[in-house]
Amino acid sequence: MTESLHLLYFNLTSHPPTEVHLIADSEKKLTGHRRLLIVLILIFGLINGMMFITLVPKWQAPDEPRYFGEIQTVAEDLKIPGITTEKQIDHPPLYYLAATPFYYFGGLWGEKGSVLTIRFFGLIQLLIVAFLTFLIAREVFPENTFLHYGAPTLIVLNPQLVFITGSVQSDGLLNTFCALLFYQGVLAVKNGLNIKRVLLIALIAIGGIFTKERFAIIVASFFILMVLITIRWLWSKRRTTDSPEPFTRKRGLGISSAIFSVIFISVTFSISAFVFTGNYKYLVRSAGASNTLDFRSRMFKQFWGTFGWFDIPLSDRLYETLDYFTLFALAGIIASIIGFLIRHVENRDTKEGLIKNFLSLLKKTNSNTLIVMIFFISSIVLTYTATSYYDTFGGAGGRYIFIVSVPLTILMTYGISRLIPKGYGDTALTALFSGFFLFNLVVIYNYIVPFYY
Repeated sequence: MTESLHLLYFNLTSHPPTEVHLIADSEKKLTGHRRLLIVLILIFGLINGMMFITLVPKWQAPDEPRYFGEIQTVAEDLKIPGITTEKQIDHPPLYYLAATPFYYFGGLWGEKGSVLTIRFFGLIQLLIVAFLTFLIAREVFPENTFLHYGAPTLIVLNPQLVFITGSVQSDGLLNTFCALLFYQGVLAVKNGLNIKRVLLIALIAIGGIFTKERFAIIVASFFILMVLITIRWLWSKRRTTDSPEPFTRKRGLGISSAIFSVIFISVTFSISAFVFTGNYKYLVRSAGASNTLDFRSRMFKQFWGTFGWFDIPLSDRLYETLDYFTLFALAGIIASIIGFLIRHVENRDTKEGLIKNFLSLLKKTNSNTLIVMIFFISSIVLTYTATSYYDTFGGAGGRYIFIVSVPLTILMTYGISRLIPKGYGDTALTALFSGFFLFNLVVIYNYIVPFYY
Protein backbone atom coordinates (compact mmCIF):
# COMPACT_ATOMS: atom_id res chain seq x y z
CA MET A 1 0.00 0.00 0.00
CA THR A 2 2.75 2.43 0.93
CA GLU A 3 4.49 1.66 -2.36
CA SER A 4 1.29 2.65 -4.18
CA LEU A 5 1.14 5.92 -2.25
CA HIS A 6 4.75 6.60 -3.24
CA LEU A 7 3.83 5.83 -6.86
CA LEU A 8 0.94 8.32 -6.68
CA TYR A 9 3.24 11.01 -5.30
CA PHE A 10 5.86 10.30 -7.94
CA ASN A 11 3.39 10.56 -10.79
CA LEU A 12 1.87 13.83 -9.58
CA THR A 13 5.12 15.64 -8.89
CA SER A 14 7.72 14.24 -11.27
CA HIS A 15 8.09 13.56 -14.99
CA PRO A 16 7.78 9.86 -15.75
CA PRO A 17 8.41 8.78 -19.32
CA THR A 18 4.95 7.24 -19.62
CA GLU A 19 1.53 8.07 -18.24
CA VAL A 20 0.11 5.96 -15.44
CA HIS A 21 -3.53 4.90 -15.35
CA LEU A 22 -5.05 6.10 -12.10
CA ILE A 23 -8.39 4.70 -13.15
CA ALA A 24 -7.46 1.21 -14.21
CA ASP A 25 -9.09 -2.19 -14.29
CA SER A 26 -10.22 -2.82 -10.73
CA GLU A 27 -11.64 -6.24 -11.46
CA LYS A 28 -8.99 -8.00 -9.38
CA LYS A 29 -10.61 -9.83 -6.49
CA LEU A 30 -10.28 -8.55 -2.96
CA THR A 31 -7.96 -10.60 -0.82
CA GLY A 32 -9.45 -12.24 2.24
CA HIS A 33 -8.23 -9.70 4.81
CA ARG A 34 -9.20 -6.77 2.57
CA ARG A 35 -12.70 -8.17 2.13
CA LEU A 36 -12.87 -8.62 5.89
CA LEU A 37 -11.77 -5.01 6.42
CA ILE A 38 -14.66 -3.43 4.49
CA VAL A 39 -17.07 -5.83 6.24
CA LEU A 40 -15.69 -4.76 9.63
CA ILE A 41 -16.10 -1.10 8.72
CA LEU A 42 -19.74 -1.72 7.82
CA ILE A 43 -20.33 -3.78 10.98
CA PHE A 44 -18.89 -1.06 13.20
CA GLY A 45 -20.95 1.45 11.24
CA LEU A 46 -24.04 -0.63 12.02
CA ILE A 47 -23.18 -0.83 15.73
CA ASN A 48 -22.49 2.89 15.88
CA GLY A 49 -25.72 3.68 14.04
CA MET A 50 -27.76 1.43 16.33
CA MET A 51 -26.55 3.45 19.32
CA PHE A 52 -27.78 6.64 17.67
CA ILE A 53 -31.19 5.37 16.57
CA THR A 54 -31.97 3.77 19.93
CA LEU A 55 -30.61 6.45 22.30
CA VAL A 56 -32.02 9.53 20.54
CA PRO A 57 -35.65 9.94 21.69
CA LYS A 58 -38.35 10.11 19.03
CA TRP A 59 -39.07 13.48 17.41
CA GLN A 60 -35.62 14.74 18.41
CA ALA A 61 -34.26 15.03 14.86
CA PRO A 62 -35.17 17.89 12.49
CA ASP A 63 -38.59 17.46 10.85
CA GLU A 64 -38.98 13.90 12.15
CA PRO A 65 -42.62 14.31 13.33
CA ARG A 66 -43.66 15.74 9.95
CA TYR A 67 -42.05 12.94 7.97
CA PHE A 68 -43.58 10.33 10.26
CA GLY A 69 -46.99 11.92 9.79
CA GLU A 70 -46.72 11.69 5.99
CA ILE A 71 -45.67 8.02 6.22
CA GLN A 72 -48.62 7.41 8.54
CA THR A 73 -50.95 8.95 5.96
CA VAL A 74 -49.71 6.51 3.33
CA ALA A 75 -49.82 3.49 5.63
CA GLU A 76 -53.16 4.04 7.37
CA ASP A 77 -55.20 6.13 4.95
CA LEU A 78 -53.74 4.47 1.82
CA LYS A 79 -53.29 7.89 0.27
CA ILE A 80 -50.19 9.29 -1.38
CA PRO A 81 -49.45 12.82 -0.17
CA GLY A 82 -49.48 15.31 -3.02
CA ILE A 83 -51.16 12.87 -5.43
CA THR A 84 -54.33 11.40 -3.92
CA THR A 85 -54.67 14.22 -1.37
CA GLU A 86 -55.11 17.94 -1.94
CA LYS A 87 -52.54 18.75 0.70
CA GLN A 88 -49.30 20.19 -0.68
CA ILE A 89 -46.25 18.50 0.80
CA ASP A 90 -42.73 19.77 1.27
CA HIS A 91 -41.01 17.02 -0.71
CA PRO A 92 -41.90 14.41 -3.37
CA PRO A 93 -43.47 11.21 -2.02
CA LEU A 94 -41.05 8.37 -2.86
CA TYR A 95 -39.53 8.24 0.63
CA TYR A 96 -42.96 8.01 2.27
CA LEU A 97 -43.84 5.07 0.04
CA ALA A 98 -40.50 3.31 0.59
CA ALA A 99 -40.73 3.68 4.39
CA THR A 100 -44.30 2.36 4.64
CA PRO A 101 -43.35 -1.37 4.97
CA PHE A 102 -41.05 -0.48 7.89
CA TYR A 103 -43.90 1.46 9.48
CA TYR A 104 -46.14 -1.62 9.26
CA PHE A 105 -43.49 -3.96 10.65
CA GLY A 106 -42.51 -1.69 13.52
CA GLY A 107 -46.16 -1.01 14.25
CA LEU A 108 -46.38 -4.48 15.78
CA TRP A 109 -44.66 -2.86 18.77
CA GLY A 110 -46.58 0.43 18.65
CA GLU A 111 -45.59 3.88 17.47
CA LYS A 112 -42.15 3.68 19.04
CA GLY A 113 -41.51 0.45 17.14
CA SER A 114 -42.48 2.14 13.85
CA VAL A 115 -40.09 5.01 14.56
CA LEU A 116 -37.21 2.62 15.31
CA THR A 117 -37.74 0.45 12.22
CA ILE A 118 -37.96 3.49 9.93
CA ARG A 119 -34.78 4.83 11.52
CA PHE A 120 -33.16 1.44 10.88
CA PHE A 121 -34.24 1.80 7.23
CA GLY A 122 -32.21 5.01 7.13
CA LEU A 123 -29.22 3.29 8.74
CA ILE A 124 -29.25 0.62 6.02
CA GLN A 125 -29.14 3.41 3.44
CA LEU A 126 -26.07 4.85 5.18
CA LEU A 127 -24.28 1.50 4.90
CA ILE A 128 -25.19 1.29 1.21
CA VAL A 129 -23.70 4.76 0.65
CA ALA A 130 -20.54 3.67 2.49
CA PHE A 131 -20.17 0.56 0.33
CA LEU A 132 -20.73 2.57 -2.85
CA THR A 133 -18.06 5.00 -1.63
CA PHE A 134 -15.70 2.04 -1.29
CA LEU A 135 -16.48 0.89 -4.84
CA ILE A 136 -16.02 4.39 -6.28
CA ALA A 137 -12.71 4.85 -4.45
CA ARG A 138 -11.43 1.56 -5.91
CA GLU A 139 -12.42 2.63 -9.41
CA VAL A 140 -10.85 6.08 -9.21
CA PHE A 141 -7.63 5.20 -7.34
CA PRO A 142 -7.20 1.42 -7.56
CA GLU A 143 -3.73 1.49 -5.98
CA ASN A 144 -4.59 3.68 -2.98
CA THR A 145 -5.84 1.23 -0.37
CA PHE A 146 -5.85 3.87 2.39
CA LEU A 147 -8.42 5.74 0.32
CA HIS A 148 -10.48 2.59 -0.31
CA TYR A 149 -11.16 2.11 3.39
CA GLY A 150 -10.65 5.61 4.77
CA ALA A 151 -13.46 7.13 2.67
CA PRO A 152 -16.21 4.69 3.80
CA THR A 153 -14.92 5.11 7.37
CA LEU A 154 -15.67 8.83 7.17
CA ILE A 155 -19.16 7.99 5.88
CA VAL A 156 -20.20 5.60 8.64
CA LEU A 157 -18.41 7.51 11.43
CA ASN A 158 -19.44 11.09 10.68
CA PRO A 159 -21.72 11.52 13.72
CA GLN A 160 -23.95 14.15 12.12
CA LEU A 161 -24.41 12.05 8.98
CA VAL A 162 -25.27 9.02 11.12
CA PHE A 163 -27.67 11.10 13.26
CA ILE A 164 -29.51 12.60 10.27
CA THR A 165 -29.61 9.43 8.15
CA GLY A 166 -30.69 7.36 11.14
CA SER A 167 -33.79 9.47 11.73
CA VAL A 168 -37.23 9.56 10.13
CA GLN A 169 -36.53 11.75 7.11
CA SER A 170 -35.66 11.38 3.44
CA ASP A 171 -32.02 12.52 3.44
CA GLY A 172 -30.76 8.94 3.66
CA LEU A 173 -32.66 7.81 0.57
CA LEU A 174 -31.60 10.99 -1.24
CA ASN A 175 -27.94 10.35 -0.40
CA THR A 176 -28.29 6.78 -1.68
CA PHE A 177 -29.54 7.94 -5.08
CA CYS A 178 -26.74 10.53 -5.20
CA ALA A 179 -24.13 7.86 -4.43
CA LEU A 180 -25.60 5.60 -7.13
CA LEU A 181 -25.38 8.43 -9.67
CA PHE A 182 -21.78 9.19 -8.69
CA TYR A 183 -20.92 5.51 -9.13
CA GLN A 184 -22.55 5.32 -12.55
CA GLY A 185 -20.78 8.54 -13.52
CA VAL A 186 -17.39 7.05 -12.67
CA LEU A 187 -18.22 3.87 -14.61
CA ALA A 188 -19.33 5.99 -17.58
CA VAL A 189 -15.95 7.76 -17.57
CA LYS A 190 -14.09 4.48 -17.38
CA ASN A 191 -16.17 2.24 -19.66
CA GLY A 192 -18.23 4.67 -21.73
CA LEU A 193 -21.96 4.99 -22.22
CA ASN A 194 -24.29 2.37 -23.61
CA ILE A 195 -28.05 1.98 -23.73
CA LYS A 196 -28.17 -0.08 -20.53
CA ARG A 197 -26.14 2.44 -18.53
CA VAL A 198 -28.10 5.41 -19.90
CA LEU A 199 -31.40 3.81 -18.90
CA LEU A 200 -30.01 2.94 -15.46
CA ILE A 201 -28.83 6.53 -14.97
CA ALA A 202 -32.27 7.78 -16.02
CA LEU A 203 -33.98 5.50 -13.46
CA ILE A 204 -31.61 6.65 -10.70
CA ALA A 205 -32.23 10.28 -11.62
CA ILE A 206 -36.00 9.82 -11.57
CA GLY A 207 -35.78 8.09 -8.19
CA GLY A 208 -33.68 10.90 -6.78
CA ILE A 209 -35.92 13.64 -8.14
CA PHE A 210 -39.02 11.97 -6.65
CA THR A 211 -37.25 11.73 -3.30
CA LYS A 212 -36.07 15.30 -2.75
CA GLU A 213 -35.61 18.45 -4.81
CA ARG A 214 -31.92 18.83 -3.93
CA PHE A 215 -31.12 15.92 -6.22
CA ALA A 216 -31.44 18.38 -9.12
CA ILE A 217 -28.04 19.80 -8.09
CA ILE A 218 -26.37 16.44 -8.71
CA VAL A 219 -28.19 16.13 -12.04
CA ALA A 220 -26.66 19.49 -13.03
CA SER A 221 -23.13 18.35 -12.12
CA PHE A 222 -23.75 15.06 -13.95
CA PHE A 223 -24.58 17.07 -17.05
CA ILE A 224 -21.13 18.70 -16.75
CA LEU A 225 -19.64 15.20 -16.63
CA MET A 226 -21.50 14.19 -19.80
CA VAL A 227 -20.21 17.31 -21.58
CA LEU A 228 -16.62 16.45 -20.62
CA ILE A 229 -17.01 12.84 -21.79
CA THR A 230 -18.44 14.04 -25.11
CA ILE A 231 -15.68 16.62 -25.61
CA ARG A 232 -13.01 14.03 -24.92
CA TRP A 233 -14.54 11.59 -27.37
CA LEU A 234 -14.91 14.20 -30.13
CA TRP A 235 -11.38 15.51 -29.59
CA SER A 236 -9.82 12.05 -29.53
CA LYS A 237 -11.56 11.19 -32.84
CA ARG A 238 -10.35 14.28 -34.70
CA ARG A 239 -9.12 13.75 -38.23
CA THR A 240 -6.14 15.57 -39.64
CA THR A 241 -8.64 18.06 -41.09
CA ASP A 242 -9.83 18.82 -37.56
CA SER A 243 -13.28 17.51 -38.39
CA PRO A 244 -14.87 15.00 -36.01
CA GLU A 245 -15.38 11.44 -37.08
CA PRO A 246 -19.00 10.78 -38.09
CA PHE A 247 -21.07 9.03 -35.45
CA THR A 248 -21.35 5.31 -35.87
CA ARG A 249 -24.82 3.82 -35.53
CA LYS A 250 -24.04 2.39 -32.11
CA ARG A 251 -22.42 5.58 -30.83
CA GLY A 252 -25.16 7.74 -32.32
CA LEU A 253 -27.82 5.62 -30.65
CA GLY A 254 -26.04 5.96 -27.30
CA ILE A 255 -25.70 9.73 -27.59
CA SER A 256 -29.30 10.08 -28.75
CA SER A 257 -30.44 8.05 -25.75
CA ALA A 258 -28.40 10.25 -23.43
CA ILE A 259 -29.90 13.43 -24.89
CA PHE A 260 -33.41 11.97 -24.65
CA SER A 261 -32.76 11.00 -21.02
CA VAL A 262 -31.61 14.53 -20.13
CA ILE A 263 -34.75 16.00 -21.71
CA PHE A 264 -36.98 13.39 -20.05
CA ILE A 265 -35.42 13.98 -16.63
CA SER A 266 -35.77 17.76 -17.04
CA VAL A 267 -39.45 17.46 -17.94
CA THR A 268 -40.06 15.03 -15.08
CA PHE A 269 -38.34 17.39 -12.69
CA SER A 270 -40.44 20.35 -13.84
CA ILE A 271 -43.69 18.43 -13.50
CA SER A 272 -42.81 17.12 -10.05
CA ALA A 273 -41.88 20.65 -8.97
CA PHE A 274 -45.41 21.88 -9.65
CA VAL A 275 -47.37 18.77 -8.70
CA PHE A 276 -45.70 17.95 -5.41
CA THR A 277 -44.07 20.87 -3.69
CA GLY A 278 -43.12 24.16 -5.26
CA ASN A 279 -40.03 23.87 -3.05
CA TYR A 280 -37.51 24.15 -5.94
CA LYS A 281 -37.37 27.92 -6.14
CA TYR A 282 -34.01 28.22 -4.44
CA LEU A 283 -32.33 26.56 -7.42
CA VAL A 284 -33.12 29.57 -9.63
CA ARG A 285 -33.35 32.32 -7.03
CA SER A 286 -31.43 35.44 -8.07
CA ALA A 287 -31.16 37.05 -4.64
CA GLY A 288 -27.77 37.44 -2.99
CA ALA A 289 -26.44 34.24 -1.48
CA SER A 290 -25.33 33.77 2.11
CA ASN A 291 -21.58 33.32 2.06
CA THR A 292 -20.62 35.02 5.28
CA LEU A 293 -18.17 33.71 7.85
CA ASP A 294 -21.13 32.92 10.11
CA PHE A 295 -22.79 30.87 7.35
CA ARG A 296 -19.63 28.89 6.58
CA SER A 297 -18.98 28.28 10.27
CA ARG A 298 -22.56 27.10 10.84
CA MET A 299 -22.42 24.78 7.85
CA PHE A 300 -19.13 23.30 9.07
CA LYS A 301 -20.46 22.65 12.57
CA GLN A 302 -23.71 21.17 11.31
CA PHE A 303 -21.82 18.98 8.85
CA TRP A 304 -19.87 17.31 11.67
CA GLY A 305 -22.12 17.60 14.69
CA THR A 306 -24.97 19.76 15.98
CA PHE A 307 -27.61 17.39 17.27
CA GLY A 308 -31.26 17.39 18.28
CA TRP A 309 -33.03 20.36 16.78
CA PHE A 310 -29.63 22.07 16.45
CA ASP A 311 -29.60 22.61 20.20
CA ILE A 312 -26.81 20.15 21.13
CA PRO A 313 -23.54 21.60 19.82
CA LEU A 314 -20.09 20.16 20.45
CA SER A 315 -17.39 21.92 22.42
CA ASP A 316 -15.19 24.51 20.73
CA ARG A 317 -12.19 22.24 21.23
CA LEU A 318 -13.81 19.43 19.26
CA TYR A 319 -14.73 21.80 16.45
CA GLU A 320 -11.14 23.09 16.41
CA THR A 321 -9.85 19.52 16.15
CA LEU A 322 -12.16 18.95 13.18
CA ASP A 323 -10.87 22.22 11.71
CA TYR A 324 -7.30 20.94 11.85
CA PHE A 325 -8.32 17.58 10.41
CA THR A 326 -10.06 19.28 7.48
CA LEU A 327 -7.15 21.65 6.88
CA PHE A 328 -4.74 18.70 6.90
CA ALA A 329 -6.78 17.00 4.18
CA LEU A 330 -7.03 20.26 2.23
CA ALA A 331 -3.25 20.71 2.39
CA GLY A 332 -2.79 17.30 0.77
CA ILE A 333 -5.27 18.14 -1.97
CA ILE A 334 -3.53 21.46 -2.69
CA ALA A 335 -0.13 19.74 -2.79
CA SER A 336 -1.51 17.23 -5.29
CA ILE A 337 -3.01 19.96 -7.49
CA ILE A 338 0.24 21.96 -7.47
CA GLY A 339 2.24 18.87 -8.44
CA PHE A 340 -0.23 18.08 -11.22
CA LEU A 341 -0.08 21.63 -12.61
CA ILE A 342 3.72 21.80 -12.46
CA ARG A 343 4.09 18.56 -14.36
CA HIS A 344 1.58 19.40 -17.09
CA VAL A 345 2.48 23.07 -17.47
CA GLU A 346 6.10 22.14 -18.09
CA ASN A 347 5.08 19.45 -20.57
CA ARG A 348 2.53 21.55 -22.43
CA ASP A 349 2.81 22.32 -26.14
CA THR A 350 3.83 25.99 -26.24
CA LYS A 351 2.54 26.27 -29.81
CA GLU A 352 -1.00 25.50 -28.71
CA GLY A 353 -3.37 27.67 -26.70
CA LEU A 354 -4.72 26.96 -23.24
CA ILE A 355 -7.94 25.35 -24.49
CA LYS A 356 -6.20 23.02 -26.94
CA ASN A 357 -3.71 21.98 -24.27
CA PHE A 358 -6.61 21.18 -21.95
CA LEU A 359 -8.35 19.17 -24.67
CA SER A 360 -5.13 17.32 -25.37
CA LEU A 361 -4.89 16.53 -21.67
CA LEU A 362 -8.41 15.09 -21.76
CA LYS A 363 -7.29 12.79 -24.56
CA LYS A 364 -4.44 11.27 -22.55
CA THR A 365 -4.77 7.76 -21.23
CA ASN A 366 -5.03 8.87 -17.60
CA SER A 367 -7.55 11.64 -18.25
CA ASN A 368 -10.26 9.59 -16.49
CA THR A 369 -9.05 10.77 -13.11
CA LEU A 370 -9.03 14.41 -14.21
CA ILE A 371 -12.60 14.16 -15.52
CA VAL A 372 -13.84 12.45 -12.35
CA MET A 373 -12.16 15.09 -10.17
CA ILE A 374 -13.83 17.87 -12.18
CA PHE A 375 -17.14 16.03 -11.73
CA PHE A 376 -16.61 15.72 -7.98
CA ILE A 377 -15.47 19.31 -7.45
CA SER A 378 -18.25 20.79 -9.61
CA SER A 379 -20.87 18.85 -7.64
CA ILE A 380 -19.45 20.16 -4.35
CA VAL A 381 -19.31 23.76 -5.63
CA LEU A 382 -22.84 23.60 -7.02
CA THR A 383 -24.17 22.10 -3.79
CA TYR A 384 -22.52 24.73 -1.62
CA THR A 385 -23.74 27.53 -3.91
CA ALA A 386 -27.33 26.27 -3.95
CA THR A 387 -27.25 25.83 -0.16
CA SER A 388 -26.02 29.38 0.33
CA TYR A 389 -28.84 30.72 -1.89
CA TYR A 390 -31.43 28.68 -0.03
CA ASP A 391 -30.13 30.03 3.27
CA THR A 392 -31.11 33.58 2.30
CA PHE A 393 -34.79 32.78 2.79
CA GLY A 394 -35.22 29.20 3.98
CA GLY A 395 -32.51 28.56 6.55
CA ALA A 396 -30.11 25.90 5.31
CA GLY A 397 -28.51 23.20 7.42
CA GLY A 398 -25.18 21.43 7.20
CA ARG A 399 -27.04 18.24 6.25
CA TYR A 400 -27.81 19.85 2.89
CA ILE A 401 -24.16 19.18 2.00
CA PHE A 402 -24.59 15.44 2.57
CA ILE A 403 -25.70 14.87 -1.02
CA VAL A 404 -22.00 15.25 -1.92
CA SER A 405 -20.70 13.24 1.04
CA VAL A 406 -19.23 10.66 -1.36
CA PRO A 407 -16.96 13.03 -3.34
CA LEU A 408 -16.18 15.03 -0.19
CA THR A 409 -14.95 12.01 1.76
CA ILE A 410 -13.00 10.66 -1.22
CA LEU A 411 -11.26 14.00 -1.76
CA MET A 412 -10.54 14.42 1.96
CA THR A 413 -9.14 10.93 2.30
CA TYR A 414 -7.07 11.36 -0.84
CA GLY A 415 -5.64 14.59 0.57
CA ILE A 416 -4.69 12.81 3.79
CA SER A 417 -3.09 9.95 1.88
CA ARG A 418 -0.82 12.40 0.05
CA LEU A 419 0.72 13.47 3.37
CA ILE A 420 1.17 10.05 4.97
CA PRO A 421 4.88 9.17 5.35
CA LYS A 422 6.06 6.09 3.53
CA GLY A 423 5.50 2.96 5.57
CA TYR A 424 2.73 4.38 7.77
CA GLY A 425 -0.35 3.76 5.63
CA ASP A 426 -1.85 0.99 7.76
CA THR A 427 -1.05 2.88 10.95
CA ALA A 428 -2.77 5.98 9.58
CA LEU A 429 -5.87 3.99 8.60
CA THR A 430 -6.05 2.43 12.08
CA ALA A 431 -5.70 5.87 13.66
CA LEU A 432 -8.41 7.33 11.41
CA PHE A 433 -10.89 4.57 12.23
CA SER A 434 -10.10 4.48 15.95
CA GLY A 435 -10.17 8.24 16.30
CA PHE A 436 -13.54 8.66 14.62
CA PHE A 437 -15.11 5.73 16.43
CA LEU A 438 -13.97 7.26 19.73
CA PHE A 439 -15.33 10.60 18.52
CA ASN A 440 -18.77 9.02 18.04
CA LEU A 441 -18.69 7.48 21.53
CA VAL A 442 -17.84 10.89 22.98
CA VAL A 443 -20.74 12.46 21.05
CA ILE A 444 -23.22 9.85 22.25
CA TYR A 445 -22.21 9.53 25.91
CA ASN A 446 -20.89 13.05 26.61
CA TYR A 447 -23.45 15.08 24.67
CA ILE A 448 -26.58 13.23 23.51
CA VAL A 449 -27.21 10.96 26.53
CA PRO A 450 -26.62 13.69 29.19
CA PHE A 451 -28.87 16.08 27.26
CA TYR A 452 -31.87 13.72 27.11
CA TYR A 453 -31.35 11.50 30.15
